[in-house]
Amino acid sequence: MRLPLSRLFPTLLLAACSYVSPLTSAQLAAMDPLAADPAALAVAVVLPPGLAVGPDGVTLELQAVQGAQVLAGRYPLRETAADPALAVPAGASGHVFVLRPADIAAMRDWQAKAAAWSGQGGGQVSLGMALDACTQGAGAAPGAEGAALIRVQRDGALMPLIGPAPLSALLGPDLIAAIAPCGGPR
Repeated sequence: MRLPLSRLFPTLLLAACSYVSPLTSAQLAAMDPLAADPAALAVAVVLPPGLAVGPDGVTLELQAVQGAQVLAGRYPLRETAADPALAVPAGASGHVFVLRPADIAAMRDWQAKAAAWSGQGGGQVSLGMALDACTQGAGAAPGAEGAALIRVQRDGALMPLIGPAPLSALLGPDLIAAIAPCGGPR
């Protein structure tokens, strides 16, 4: 099961709007995804007890649209050392993900192609992230909270993107119920 964390440039995940940091949203809206340094990007997730990162981890998804043309890029992120500044509540787990070295170059190529399109005018670029999650034991407790953070500048701080907020408000009961057990069939 893939859990969308965010769709940025131009919209944010509708269900999470009231839990999105306005300051981070303003900073991301001002960021040009075509000029962002892929080597600087990092995504962090904080998961409550009973919820874990699944085998597909976190994926970065880019899309440029120019008329009927679509240029898509999809990059699985790799987990890296935890950021000591990442606040993780007792019992929860914190995970930080970055682009793989080969995907840094691939994303730069994607940015160059998308920039050539934007020079023609009228295009739109979006950046999204997806989390593959699974349950452990009985799963997350009712009222359990999760969060997503993002870093867009080298040596920059992780900025709160979504939450911390109750998973029930972020995802809804149907999506929470559809999360498969870790190691189980998907």
